[in-house]
Amino acid sequence: MSQIEEERKDLKEELESVGAREIANTIASMGKKLQEMEKMLEDLKIQTTKLKPFIEKLKEWDKCEEEKTWVKNKAGKKYFYYYIKCKDPYRSIYGGNSEGKLKKIKQSKKAIKKLAKNIEDIEALTKKTEKLLEEARGFEALLK
Repeated sequence: MSQIEEERKDLKEELESVGAREIANTIASMGKKLQEMEKMLEDLKIQTTKLKPFIEKLKEWDKCEEEKTWVKNKAGKKYFYYYIKCKDPYRSIYGGNSEGKLKKIKQSKKAIKKLAKNIEDIEALTKKTEKLLEEARGFEALLK
């Protein structure tokens, strides 16, 4: 074998070993990132699990209606109060006698609905991410 062929062979072997090292480093880096993602996903699941009972309780307010109730005092003066009235279970909660309080109640109901929807979306994304992480772990195992 000539010196040029030997140098080509050495260079080829060296390039292959460098490529193998880069692939091994990439796989190791992927493994670390997968572990980080799994930890973040687990933390997210813990947080959503903690919020779930609270949100379920607040969702009951969706079934409630705001009501303006007119009353008369002993002097015959007519005035009103706002109430939040729920049918199941029956309850009536005083909401004050100003439009501002009623507006805050309505805003709170909207915020609760939005928060509940966001948590449901997060749970769905969590499930999808778990599946993707499982697939990534499978690819990682194949590359090793």
